[in-house]
Amino acid sequence: MSTTSARTPDPVRSLIEPPQGTALAVSYLRVSTKEQAEKGGTDEGFSIPAQREANRRKAEQLGAVIVKEFIDAGESARKADRPELMRMIQYVKRNRVAYCIVHKVDRLARNRADDVTIHLALQEAGVMLVSATENIDETPSGMLLHGIMSTIAEFYSRNLATEVIKGMTQKAATGGTVGKAPIGYLNIRSRDELGREVRTVQLDPDRAPLIEWAYKAYASGNWTVSQIHDELTSRGLVSLPTPKRPSKPLAVSSVHRMLTNPYYKGDVIYRGVAYKGAHQPLVPAEVWYQVQSVLTAHKSASEATQVHDHYLKGTVYCGACGSRLIVSNAKNRHGNVYPYFVCSGRHSKRTDCTRQAILIEDVEHLIENYYQRVQLTPARREALAGMLHHEFDRLMSAEADELAQYTTEPYAQAITQVIHERKPSILLIGATSIGRDLGPRLSARIGTGLTADCTGLDISEDGDLLMTRPAFGGNLMATIICKEHRPQMSTVRPGVMRAKAADPTRKGKVEDVKINFDKSKFRVRILETVKEQKNMIDITEAKVLVSGGRGVGTAEGFQTLRELADVLGAEVSASRAMVDAGILAHERQVGQTGKTVRPDLYFAMGISGAIQHLAGMEESDFIIAVNKDKFAPIFNVADVGIVCDVHKVVPILTEKLKTMKK
Repeated sequence: MSTTSARTPDPVRSLIEPPQGTALAVSYLRVSTKEQAEKGGTDEGFSIPAQREANRRKAEQLGAVIVKEFIDAGESARKADRPELMRMIQYVKRNRVAYCIVHKVDRLARNRADDVTIHLALQEAGVMLVSATENIDETPSGMLLHGIMSTIAEFYSRNLATEVIKGMTQKAATGGTVGKAPIGYLNIRSRDELGREVRTVQLDPDRAPLIEWAYKAYASGNWTVSQIHDELTSRGLVSLPTPKRPSKPLAVSSVHRMLTNPYYKGDVIYRGVAYKGAHQPLVPAEVWYQVQSVLTAHKSASEATQVHDHYLKGTVYCGACGSRLIVSNAKNRHGNVYPYFVCSGRHSKRTDCTRQAILIEDVEHLIENYYQRVQLTPARREALAGMLHHEFDRLMSAEADELAQYTTEPYAQAITQVIHERKPSILLIGATSIGRDLGPRLSARIGTGLTADCTGLDISEDGDLLMTRPAFGGNLMATIICKEHRPQMSTVRPGVMRAKAADPTRKGKVEDVKINFDKSKFRVRILETVKEQKNMIDITEAKVLVSGGRGVGTAEGFQTLRELADVLGAEVSASRAMVDAGILAHERQVGQTGKTVRPDLYFAMGISGAIQHLAGMEESDFIIAVNKDKFAPIFNVADVGIVCDVHKVVPILTEKLKTMKK
């Protein structure tokens, strides 16, 4: 007599060889944290084994066999790009699967948008989504329940996050430590007399003295962070061990974070807000602040000694990954140094960027070409001229004792009232000493931007004022637009606008304006005016300028320029380098920090042509440049260029001109 015992289906065999005609299913399992992933048992369905068993029972009810299992362990449902979820969707698209079984719908997604996307992907693959613990299927009632449960899951997720933040904030506000205490402290869990868990923070008897020493040593100013790190390592400071990670010495970056952590002086920081902690401070507050001062001083000193510097450094970014470009110098086998811009993301391996390094010279050319592309057409320049002519036909005049001599407050009040009354679209002020004082105050009072020290003005196709000024220390020309506020304001450098020929047909209208002064705000009163007698030369009025740079070099060299200027009836000017050297006075400086000139004839003698200098003279009618460097930028704007030593050319030119005048 033979007996047949009931055999439990072999789950492994069913995965490999499902019976013919049996519906196939996939099982998706997920827990949010690594701790949950490591737990066993069936408690509340929060563990992987509990979900697996529930999904298996559901498959039996459906008469299906689970052929593939996908597990996202420690993955949040707030994001849809979970690795195993993506693998599951690709699997069901390639294979004949009838069901996707989940423990609950919130295992798939906790927001409605991701839930709809995942559900549609399953539907397109011909797969029915089934919940092991919820009555969810493709029936109308099941779809309704699915939508309700998806909404509840999203609400739960958002509400849970809000409640967690609220609870953490309350804990921090009462002095509690949010999360794990830093090195030097121990998180202690104990039970009170009622058996309730009590969490406290105590000083680590082994590590706290080392941290305290580190603060005191660094506060003295005699140690660097690296030296502190090496000393702590030699004294045996290691991190606390965890179930996954053994103890190990701290990294230098960890030591730096330790020295900046306000927790050690008794503060708890949560979401950017500081609270007084209930834990025992490890270092006095005055020591902590002294450490921050030393850190700041060391940082400034290190930045000051950086050798790879450039005016574009910190302002240009990688077009591939968006990381900042940094300066790097490369040297070839001949000893020639080539400066490059390198993607910091690729350099530090923070990104997968493959952008190659680019020569700094090429970056400069790209930026220069960009600014040339955005220059305006002659037609739009004429539009600006027409608008200005129209505005200048209406002039306003105010006479008052308060305006007899310039002081800031009366003039600011007067012009502010005119602006509020007439509501101009554009306000231009000369970049003189008065204009530079008055402009920012007007800008603040009427709530608009101010572009200072402009060297060019234009009108865009949209009618906006395009204000061009030197930027990056004068190495670039930036065009600035004020779209949101009116009036558009700028101070304009004297001499940059070429005077138009007199037009006797134009008739301007002068309107008297009455100003109501608030004298209670007058804080300055002029008691006496004393004028210094000084023989000042205004080079902006000169028709011919003979200007010298580093190539001239000495006072004796400038004497030869004066002899040339005397023959031409010209004035002598200079680049900033020569003014800084004390050879000529500042009133004779041409350039960004000097004066802008527009002579009929400009001699650039021994001037390389840095953009700061070009900003002050490139609008000259005719430019003659002499420089022994054939690659000098001055030749790019010169009408005539002579590649030769200026000391050889000037005497010859002077003698030839003298001969011609005889």
